[in-house]
Amino acid sequence: MDALLIFAIFIVLALVALIIGVLRREFSRGNKTFKSMVWNGKMSSTGCYYNPEDGELELAQEFGGATLKMIELTAKEAISRKNGGVYLVFISEGQKQRPRKAMISKTPITMESARAIIGIRRGKGSKGSLNLYTYKEENAMALARGGLDIRPVLHRGGIMHSFSHYHRYFKDGEDGDEKSPRAFFGEPPESVAETVQKI
Repeated sequence: MDALLIFAIFIVLALVALIIGVLRREFSRGNKTFKSMVWNGKMSSTGCYYNPEDGELELAQEFGGATLKMIELTAKEAISRKNGGVYLVFISEGQKQRPRKAMISKTPITMESARAIIGIRRGKGSKGSLNLYTYKEENAMALARGGLDIRPVLHRGGIMHSFSHYHRYFKDGEDGDEKSPRAFFGEPPESVAETVQKI
């Protein structure tokens, strides 16, 4: 009886050790995979997954969970969206190994997703990657304003992306202001658009 009990305890301890070993190995492998995804620019600060090889971005569930085909945001792509709709704009977060060009979804996103994205709060120094695009300026302003009784801030053009955009500030006490994602609109300055049309 005592020998049987000792044997049973030995078996249980061996199984527990085996389970712990397997779990540690899987956790370590998963952690390396996650770090690799972040380092290679595939995982954004908002938890969305961008695959540059396929040109696809998988939105986190809180933003609708859709998988969108992405292409470079150029004057030509902006002009092709004159008929309306709200599109996702993905901007790499600026680390050295990541390209800094803006990408736009080929198809529009839902207004529910657009509202969730424009509601993201970015603290000082945070470089989020999800933004929006709509052709008409008044629509971009309405997106940035949302249901809040504030006037969004307008930025004409830009050194990095050349498209004008609106964003809102969240007043947040001692921590200072937090910016929302950008609502890009229209076309880049004429000189840029003309260059693109000539090519």
